[in-house]
Amino acid sequence: TPPAQKHDGANAHSQQSPAARLSEIFLPRGSSMPNMRHHFSALLSAINPSEDRSNLAKQLPGEVREFLEDHEFATANPHTRLSGSYARDTAICDIKDVDVLLFIPDSHLERTPNSVLLDVKRVLDNYPDASAETSGQRRSVHLEFPRHDLHLDIVPVVAPDGIEAALMVPDRPQQQWI
Repeated sequence: TPPAQKHDGANAHSQQSPAARLSEIFLPRGSSMPNMRHHFSALLSAINPSEDRSNLAKQLPGEVREFLEDHEFATANPHTRLSGSYARDTAICDIKDVDVLLFIPDSHLERTPNSVLLDVKRVLDNYPDASAETSGQRRSVHLEFPRHDLHLDIVPVVAPDGIEAALMVPDRPQQQWI
């Protein structure tokens, strides 16, 4: 006959199934069922942008739109729209950039993409506490906010068939609207 086994805590633990041992690790004390909601919430809080950062990412595009309006830069309805990961609610960790579509009148399609981007940049050059840049940008004006460690990529767009249809964006290397 096999020798009698001790029933101390260490031996009992070693006889547990792997699932039981994982449950001890991943379950809140006193819980009898896996609590995936708890772990998913913990994961989301670790990767989601902070509320302050999200608020800043919402606030700055509106302020830029108002600045453009105050400086008589013609826009078209709906004027601006967020795009990219922040707009899709897929931004993670610390938001570093926000993509903004800047709707402009259809008449801009008659101009070169470079001239339109440079016009947007000229106005944004006067934006306080920010620097505007177009070099290295194919389709946007890069507006850097060093104090906030955040930048906006502002893409001028034309919506000749409405905002739900395909949008036209400037492409500097191709020297055309695509």
